[in-house]
Amino acid sequence: MQPGAGAGAAGPVYPMGAAERLTGLSARQIRYYEQKGLISPARTPAGQRLFSAADIRRLCRIRQLLQQGHNATSIRILLEHREERRNLHATIHGAR
Repeated sequence: MQPGAGAGAAGPVYPMGAAERLTGLSARQIRYYEQKGLISPARTPAGQRLFSAADIRRLCRIRQLLQQGHNATSIRILLEHREERRNLHATIHGAR
């Protein structure tokens, strides 16, 4: 995922503290998932992470998968397949 790729229509608006509260994940966990390429929040010119609503949903999905016993590698694969299915679905239904 590209930096800021999770940006929704409103764009990234949630700072790290809000992302922690909304997802139930710690800042350390969120930074780790960013390092592993599972999330790519936008950044301000000063370097502060800003999360979009889509980023928050993705982090919540990551938390669910962790609770199901998946590790970072399997989560990345599952999320990539999920995005591929969505793209395929959009392509098929958009062609009508």
